[in-house]
Amino acid sequence: MKGSGYVFSGRDGKPLSTNGLSMAFAKVRSHAGVDDLHLHDFRSFAASEGLEQGIDARVTAKLLGHASSQTTEKHYLKVRKRKTAEAALSISRPIAKAFGLESNLIET
Repeated sequence: MKGSGYVFSGRDGKPLSTNGLSMAFAKVRSHAGVDDLHLHDFRSFAASEGLEQGIDARVTAKLLGHASSQTTEKHYLKVRKRKTAEAALSISRPIAKAFGLESNLIET
């Protein structure tokens, strides 16, 4: 409801219940044709992305409401394919150059 102060509110202007939010999100997900997306995926993405960008795990833990940064690191510090590919390219570049193969490397 516009002007309620909540991101997701019911017709009465009060925040949606957990069930109400899940039902609303299911409708949006269905309309978008994205069946395998869950609300928690947004939290997971934000936490992983923040950690990947170098935001301190203690800060990320506080944002997520975790009592310990160890919990945050355990659940959200994941190696991403992009970072892995960049590391592989970085490591292989000097080796390829030594063998005269640098033009065969794929840039990301």
